[in-house]
This record gives sequence, structure tokens and C-alpha cells, in this order.
Amino acid sequence: MIAGVEPSAEMIVRARTTAPDAQLVRARAEELPWHDASFDRLYCVNALHHFSDRARFFAEARRILKPGGALLTIGKDPHAERDSWWVYDYFPETVAIDRERFARVRTLRGEMTLAGFSWSESFEADRIEAVQPATEALASGIVDRAYTSQLTVLSDEEFAAGVARMKTANDAAGGQLPLVTDFYLFATVGWT
Repeated sequence: MIAGVEPSAEMIVRARTTAPDAQLVRARAEELPWHDASFDRLYCVNALHHFSDRARFFAEARRILKPGGALLTIGKDPHAERDSWWVYDYFPETVAIDRERFARVRTLRGEMTLAGFSWSESFEADRIEAVQPATEALASGIVDRAYTSQLTVLSDEEFAAGVARMKTANDAAGGQLPLVTDFYLFATVGWT
């Protein structure tokens, strides 16, 4: 069985178009609506930083996993300070916000242990690299609040100031400013 949890009714409707056979449930990750030992594997990709209570989610994940089951989470670790990303460059408030929202991978491993996972490990799962001209990004709408959650959490003033910084830097570069994306995603796996 493939199943998914999402608190937004609108997102459930959208998910059903791409996964019509999945059991999609409107619920929160901190209160999973399944019986104990129901699943072999759980995947949480780029979502953990949106949960209100990671410890509760890890306890719920442990509860619904069968013996020998595993939870895989994938997300950023801005504490590692390895990322170069235009979002962080021109919207500097996002760095501190991300350090609050994203836990260090070693913290995730500790939280999994406290939740009853018998073993956990972390490793680099992906590296995303891209360069795009700022002129193109500004014209195409990529520099938009809906582009990434890092931008949606900014105030209107912070977002406007970041766009202004980018435009000023682009003008100073003769319209040739490259927007660099070079960041890492880390996987943390907990085994029952």
C-alpha cells in the first residue's frame, strides 16, 4: 500500500491526480491515522521543517513502522554551512530562519533514538547545482514568493528588499548577474 499524509485539502486533491491509487489522508504528521506496525517504510522528503513537533512525528513514525522498518527523511542542513544559494545571498533573513526550521542531521539522529529507533545514520543524499541569469529569473517569475518556502516566510518588506538588492547587483553587473544554486540535501534514516 502507498499512503500519504497532508494537512491541506487542496494539496490532497492535487496529489490524487498524480497518485490516484494511493491512500491519501488529510492529517498531520504528528498524529498519523494508522494502526501500530502498519508500514515497512516511511519517507519524508523536504517536509520535516514544516512539522510543528518533530519529536512527536518521530514517535508516531516509530509506532506505525513494522519491526525491521525504516524512516527516511531528506532535507537541508543549513548548519553545515556548505550551501551557496542565491536565496540566501539576496534574502539574508532566510539563513537565520532556516537554521531555526531545519535541525542539524545529528540532532535528527538523536531525536530518532529518543523516539525508539534502534539505529540511525545520515549521509549526503543529493547536491543541487544550477546557475541562472538574474535578468531571466526576474523576468520569468522565478524570483517569486511561491518559489520556495524560504521566501514565503519573509515579510513583504524583507522580500521587497531582497528583490531590490538583486536588481541593484544585476544592474552593477551589467545585467549579467549569475544566480547560483549549490546546496546539499541530507538523508537521515532511522531503523526499528
